[in-house]
Amino acid sequence: MNFKNCELYKIKRKRDLFILLHIDENKLNEELYKYRVCIKDKKRLLEKPSEELKKIQRNILNRLYQLDFPKYVFSGIKGRSAFGNAIYHINCKYMLKLDMSKFFPNTHRNSIYEFFKNKLKMSSDVALICTDIVTVNYDKENVIIEDGVYEFLKLKKIKNTNHLPSGTPTSQILSYLANIDMFNEIIEYTNKHKLQCTIYVDDITVSSINRYITKKEEAEIKNIIRKHKQKLSKGKTIRYGANEYKKVTGFVIAPNNKLVIPNKIKSKIKEQTKFVRKKELDINRKNSIVGLTNFANISVNGKYRGLRKTLDSITIMN
Repeated sequence: MNFKNCELYKIKRKRDLFILLHIDENKLNEELYKYRVCIKDKKRLLEKPSEELKKIQRNILNRLYQLDFPKYVFSGIKGRSAFGNAIYHINCKYMLKLDMSKFFPNTHRNSIYEFFKNKLKMSSDVALICTDIVTVNYDKENVIIEDGVYEFLKLKKIKNTNHLPSGTPTSQILSYLANIDMFNEIIEYTNKHKLQCTIYVDDITVSSINRYITKKEEAEIKNIIRKHKQKLSKGKTIRYGANEYKKVTGFVIAPNNKLVIPNKIKSKIKEQTKFVRKKELDINRKNSIVGLTNFANISVNGKYRGLRKTLDSITIMN
């Protein structure tokens, strides 16, 4: 990857960084660490930056978009998606899926600092400011920790509280960039063994058109991940054979190399259509059905367009 394409490359003076990112230096320390940390749906850590901090993060994101990302990376990159990640593997008969555990918390601020310092060649003080902007540190006084967070961390065995946060504009793209040496090593290995591989945040999908992916190859990829201090989710390594339906980042590839709607989505749409027939919709339910049908229409090329038209014609209840 050519890092010289990015406007953040080789920034040596803080003043130049502040001008590029439209940062008011007088407000920097005031806004830099503002986060609210909570548990969403009792199962996911959510770290939300202040609106002012989010604006600065978006400015960094827009500069990171200037990089020329490899075609196999789908993590938070403009114009790429979970759908594209699935399509990349659509003609493959054999598949191996690996899921990394606690990927964001395990991406320590040091990894992000090293990216800014060593890949983008920033000065130490500029790299430090950029790292502070895109990471969360629970020890800072401007970070509000809601009830239940520390109990959740203990339950999930999350020890690193100075890390890449969830819920920020920059986190998905930095999840790749901060771990780029690990991903490059995985890609180098899979290329050498004539396997296809894609990266979607913490999901690694390896596939083959014409042969079984060996246990030795699986072990070697896992060793690379462990070497770089990331962890694998127990029980979430999945193998698919030639005659199996393969689930890839939410989409399902049938044995005939066609996308199909996951049964879970079909069931949800069927359950919700009774409210459409009765025209008993509130805004939340309508939005839910619209989201489901949008997702399904990608897989089946517009099968649910009629349902979408019906939804659009229904007056929402107060």
